[in-house]
Amino acid sequence: MAETQGLTVLLLGNLPEFVPMPDESAGPVQPRIQTAPLSLTQQPLKRGEAGPRVGKLQAELRELGFFPMAATPPYFGMSTHAALCNFQKVWGLIPDGIVGPTTQGAIDEALRRHRNSPVRRPMSYTVRPGDSLLRIAHALMGDANRWREILEYNHLKDPNMIVPGMTLKIPPAIAR
Repeated sequence: MAETQGLTVLLLGNLPEFVPMPDESAGPVQPRIQTAPLSLTQQPLKRGEAGPRVGKLQAELRELGFFPMAATPPYFGMSTHAALCNFQKVWGLIPDGIVGPTTQGAIDEALRRHRNSPVRRPMSYTVRPGDSLLRIAHALMGDANRWREILEYNHLKDPNMIVPGMTLKIPPAIAR
């Protein structure tokens, strides 16, 4: 085995940085490993977690049209995981369902493009059992009385004709 040059390895997340140390005349030197703790916002976000970071992720995915569920508790469950994997596939990332630096960077870029786009695509919502246009309008638009706007935007005649699995478009000018 060849002699190794002395190195200090500083681990920042998953990316090691190699920093040379002064030469030691006592022979081969084993690398010294130092770990810098990641800040809370640098920690990967994954299934099973809860809190404000999850709520922010859900809001961002909702704004981008990947998370159609209205007001949900900030818990990273199956729905959030599925929405994130979908986003990762569309953006050419490995769909592992984990928000690390690469995925967060892609989300930030997607939001930047979306917010700066002169043409906003309408948000969509998939009807679930027990949904009504009143409930959907309240959850997505903040006002249950705006259910007629969704009805008209989707060219529906009867508000009682929505069924689970049906995809509704929420007009971009009124989606929040």
